[in-house]
Amino acid sequence: EQEKELKARKQPVVTVNRISRKIHGVIGVLSRLKQDPKAYPRTPQHEEGAELATAAIRYVMDTNEWDSTDYYCGEMAAVDGIAGVEINVIQKDKGQDDVEVIPFITDSFFYDPRSYKPDFSDARYMGVGKWLDIEEAVDLHPKFEEEMRAGMESGSEFTSEPDREHRWYNTDGQERRIRLVEHWYKHKGKWNWMIYFGGGELAKGESYLKDGEGNSLCKYVAWSAYIDQDGDRYGFVRDLKPLQSELNMRRSKALYTMLGRRILTPKGGFDNIEVARREAARTD
Repeated sequence: EQEKELKARKQPVVTVNRISRKIHGVIGVLSRLKQDPKAYPRTPQHEEGAELATAAIRYVMDTNEWDSTDYYCGEMAAVDGIAGVEINVIQKDKGQDDVEVIPFITDSFFYDPRSYKPDFSDARYMGVGKWLDIEEAVDLHPKFEEEMRAGMESGSEFTSEPDREHRWYNTDGQERRIRLVEHWYKHKGKWNWMIYFGGGELAKGESYLKDGEGNSLCKYVAWSAYIDQDGDRYGFVRDLKPLQSELNMRRSKALYTMLGRRILTPKGGFDNIEVARREAARTD
């Protein structure tokens, strides 16, 4: 709307993106101040355990390329206001379990709207909903192939990523996709999970993550930059938008003023005012 109005005035549209530079600067400072994790013993008898814990944590971070994950989460929190990772336990060769830490896509993440704490510790549920190609979904849950193929969707009311949906295309007139939801929720004080789609549930169970005291944990570790009085989570962009608008408008107006010329002349000084106006606008 602003561009349309400026073009109607014959005023140049000037955009100087200072928000991007500011966000990258903040994230760069945070990355530079980052330190390697270290576990400290509570008593002298726990020194060996602290060293072992430090080595284990650093191993998980190195195998999951934590430097890039940390930067990505910082940028998401600064822009979208919400960021975080999901913790998975995967089986590797010889039946050994390993920890996988990957960032989730913010616009596919949903959570308890009654949560007001920055670390989502008061949330009763959270999860991720994703569109998947039907073949990929069948590979994940082969036992429900018939149900999922029958439940393929061309649209859904439960959507939080409309821009990404436009990237789906098809050649036979049918969109071969399905939306899977991984939903984590608290039940009787314990975290549980369920994977389902529009046609029913695919898998469910109790959380496989525990803290040091044996309490169940949620696989999603999320946080937000700011929270307003209505519970809406936001990043740095909300505070910077007025300054960005003022800068763009001032630059545009200054350029428009510099390009314009004013001529003061006695009445009758030009035979044709429009010709004089047109000539005055020429650079030569």
